[in-house]
Amino acid sequence: KNGNFKIVKSAIADEYLLILDKSVIYSDISTFTLTVEAADAGTPSKKSSEDILIEIEESTNGVPKFSSTSFHTTIEESVPIDTSIIHLTATRNKVNKFSEIKYKIKNGNDENWFSINENTGLIKTRTAVDAEVKSEVALTIVAIDQVSQQTASTNLSISIQDCNDNPPKFDIKETDISFEENLTVGSVVYKIHATDPDKGVNGVVSYSISNFRTVPFEIDHFTGEIKITEVLDYETMRRNYQVFIVASDW
Repeated sequence: KNGNFKIVKSAIADEYLLILDKSVIYSDISTFTLTVEAADAGTPSKKSSEDILIEIEESTNGVPKFSSTSFHTTIEESVPIDTSIIHLTATRNKVNKFSEIKYKIKNGNDENWFSINENTGLIKTRTAVDAEVKSEVALTIVAIDQVSQQTASTNLSISIQDCNDNPPKFDIKETDISFEENLTVGSVVYKIHATDPDKGVNGVVSYSISNFRTVPFEIDHFTGEIKITEVLDYETMRRNYQVFIVASDW
């Protein structure tokens, strides 16, 4: 008469089977005590009974599950340490609905930039991130059911946007150059070069001359080519000039 079990006749003569008729949840009940009664068709009917103890074991096939196999988020490289990035959680299997789930970063955190709260699945920046070192980070996040020890995993892609956080740097700090007098106006006498590790427009370098007093030179803002702006004469004009060049990013 128990709603979870029933007795059915088997294909073998005089044999009956006790089968599960409705699923049971371990958290609701862990044991059943059934009284099975057998009666003959005589008059008066003769009966006998036997108690059967059935123990319900918690299933070990409960697997946690993320809502998606992959997630993506974007952050700027200037975000402070301990900034919350994304909250990833896995749902519990019905069988293990009271089980605890722990989270960890399995792969991809090579620079150790990120951390995950093992209890909540909240991912934060652990250290400063740098788009010049890596602009895309692919993490594998794992959820572990603490009862069944079954796991689920998902992929988290983090795009790191570059900020203008690096100044341009010249290949050389200073140099001496010499050239002959009477070169035509516009002649290139030197080409200077600076680099900026920032990406995109943040890494575009422009050049300018920063002398307080006018000098007979100009610089191409984009190429760094230094040209003369007037014909220079060795006998009648200055023989030495100090030119200060500034490199700026955009």
